[in-house]
Amino acid sequence: MVSRDIRFHVPNVLSLSRVPGVFLTTIFLFVPVTVISKPRTIACILYAISALTDYADGLAARKLHATTTFGIVYDAIADKVLVLNLFMAFLTIGVFPPLYLFLVMAILAREFLITGLRIVAAVHDVVLAAEKSGKIKTATMMVATNAILLSLAMAEFPDRFSSETISLVRATGEVCFLISCLLAITSGAVYCKKYHHLLTLEAPNRDELVVTDDE
Repeated sequence: MVSRDIRFHVPNVLSLSRVPGVFLTTIFLFVPVTVISKPRTIACILYAISALTDYADGLAARKLHATTTFGIVYDAIADKVLVLNLFMAFLTIGVFPPLYLFLVMAILAREFLITGLRIVAAVHDVVLAAEKSGKIKTATMMVATNAILLSLAMAEFPDRFSSETISLVRATGEVCFLISCLLAITSGAVYCKKYHHLLTLEAPNRDELVVTDDE
């Protein structure tokens, strides 16, 4: 019988592992081929492993009956860190044109806004239901990052993949990125319209919310 502490730690450890995973992925995107052979292929594999933990943590939580509030909140945050970190990396290494910076900033602003609304809602015991457009946005972002990383990895095997195939895969990723930007803005507007009343709610007793180290 697995102890309660271990059961509840397994899904959270899997979720937490995505953060170092995405940083390792980003590092290999910047490593020159003169240092390591096929660095972007390694980045693609690391990203795939990180993405698999997104499935594994949810599966572990269900199988072990170890769903926690931290796990629910952090799982969504980890997904955002994973995707946005890669979008910024694509800008830096020249995969995205400079003008895409404004689109990435729009997505980032949207995520901060919705996360802020969720925090306010949680303080007042209000549940913000996930909108369908938001779910599609997240899925489209994951397809975009997967396709672009795959195209970078394929480019390291020119004898196996034609330039036309590589360009098609990358174009698919960019189209998905642009679609995800549109969905991010529209779903953000839906959230704001639906839950704008949260912005004017009076704060609860401050003493109940602040945690100190005085004890």
